[in-house]
Amino acid sequence: EKEAKSQQNNGGPIVTLVIFPADQVWFTVGERKTYGSSPGIGRALCDQCGTPLTIESRKHTPATTEFHISTFDEPKRFVLNLHWYHSRRLSWFDVADDLL
Repeated sequence: EKEAKSQQNNGGPIVTLVIFPADQVWFTVGERKTYGSSPGIGRALCDQCGTPLTIESRKHTPATTEFHISTFDEPKRFVLNLHWYHSRRLSWFDVADDLL
């Protein structure tokens, strides 16, 4: 099932991402290990510790780079503005806001 695969890829019932146009992203330190999780989608991990870093999509225009919010030094600077796939959440998982 699609929702089970998404949760497996992220290792949890939800994931919080910050999305940027790919042409506005560059990496300055270290290397990433990227694997193709599906056509046009790459998932990058830190090559030192294995921390999930990004989901990189070239499937649509513009291409995007999605960062796991917990990888930022100051994740509180980013404000949640929508839920994707809310209808696919686990039945026991609820959110404490009115975003959909």
